[in-house]
Amino acid sequence: PDIDAALYSMARSALIPHLTLVTSRLILRHFKKGDAEHLFESMSDRETCAMDGGYDPETIMDEQYIASIDEFIGDPHRFVIALRSNNQAIGMLHLMPVKDRQVDAMEIGYLINPSQRRKGYAFEAVNKMISILMDDMHLDLILLGACEKNKASLTMIEKLGFHLEGRRHKAFWDLDENKPVDLIYYYKDRIEEVSHES
Repeated sequence: PDIDAALYSMARSALIPHLTLVTSRLILRHFKKGDAEHLFESMSDRETCAMDGGYDPETIMDEQYIASIDEFIGDPHRFVIALRSNNQAIGMLHLMPVKDRQVDAMEIGYLINPSQRRKGYAFEAVNKMISILMDDMHLDLILLGACEKNKASLTMIEKLGFHLEGRRHKAFWDLDENKPVDLIYYYKDRIEEVSHES
């Protein structure tokens, strides 16, 4: 067994629950009370919910909605994307451990409030997380995926330097067509990134 890989895996498990990242415009931090209010814009937007996971949008910011978002407070793999200027949540980022690979791998999911899109925030947040996971924590493999309709995400994924892996058949629910559709997956290898820098 690779002792270094095992040590980095333990380090990631210990560090990710306490991780806060800062970019020029953003803070990536764990959830706190009050974030539900600022994320309702995304969670009540049909297009966002359709592209994020094919789930029905929220219709009212009631106790049940707030409780469901508050559950994320205890999830070490869920992060708020907040503006550095006021620490207000404008999106979410989710690290999902991937178990079907022969190396340590994670998938990154993300969304940005509709009013904050086309400003480069998703790219800035995801790029920072990738850098920390691969460069500092030596994660071997990162996956990103999107449905074919989500042209903006697919373009961003390619801009981040990911390589097309393929399709996951009927892995996503299309709200508009009311049927399962394929997810398009991309990957980035840490070893490949290191060799490119050498």
